[in-house]
Amino acid sequence: MNTNLKKNTVVQISERSHLNITFNLLSCGNCDVFEDESMNVGNPDAFTLCYLNEGSGSINVRHLIKHVNEGDMFACFPGDVSSITNIGQEKLNITWVSFSGYLIENYLKRAGITSLHPSVGDPEGYLGQKMSHLYSTSLKMPNRYCKMMADLYNIFGYLLDCSAQRSFVDEDMNAEFYALSAIDYVERTCDKGLTVEELAEKMKLSRKELDRVFSSVLNISPKKYIISVRMERACRALRKTSDSIAEIAEAVGYANQFYFAKEFKRLTGMTPSQYRNSNVNVEIKEFASMTPPLNNNKYDVRVIGEVERTIKS
Repeated sequence: MNTNLKKNTVVQISERSHLNITFNLLSCGNCDVFEDESMNVGNPDAFTLCYLNEGSGSINVRHLIKHVNEGDMFACFPGDVSSITNIGQEKLNITWVSFSGYLIENYLKRAGITSLHPSVGDPEGYLGQKMSHLYSTSLKMPNRYCKMMADLYNIFGYLLDCSAQRSFVDEDMNAEFYALSAIDYVERTCDKGLTVEELAEKMKLSRKELDRVFSSVLNISPKKYIISVRMERACRALRKTSDSIAEIAEAVGYANQFYFAKEFKRLTGMTPSQYRNSNVNVEIKEFASMTPPLNNNKYDVRVIGEVERTIKS
């Protein structure tokens, strides 16, 4: 028995609505490229990770040429035409895997991998081992899929562990990821009296950096976003439940029902009781400009009442 095992502990990982990375494995393979030959790599409709097992060459992505050596991994992104050329080697050998999924590009960016900077080294050989194991597993039936998925998740976990400390030097690289993470956290915890400072600490950002993320991606401040989620839930509860105003205030994260009622009237022009007894769906003007583009999705303008938050594909 593991004597270092921490006993009698429950670890909450996520809620059902949690936004996280998912994979759909499409294909994988291994091939040689002989001297002075080129080979197209990648999938126009998917992501592809390639690992150079032997030799060296150059990859051509978006008309940019980058040299790669044995032990390097490089990524091909959907829509990019990529190729690898063997220059002066007897042969080079690569293993590759293609996959689609949700939030993949965000996780690659966190690992420092983009279409303009597609390659990373593997000095410890871990990535090569996992890629080889994934490919070898694909040839063994049955029950190969879960094992291959485990290898792919391990590859991404290792890439993230090895990535340098993230910074906001390139905001386009990180802002959408942090916005998605912050939205998810607000949705799960705003009923617990969440503050902007607590949200910034959870995201490991300064208050200023968090403000910049929300402003650039969501066109709204973090404070206003938290309030908008609370007010949307309050309006829904007022119309769909018989709970008291105090109970609803507490359920959406307000310890003081009088402050909640004051804030509600400031934003809607009605008291909670007036709203409950009316048939009016009132738009909160303060939030009407919030139409953030997240991964080519749009968050609906927050309209108080029966409108549910949806992500349009």
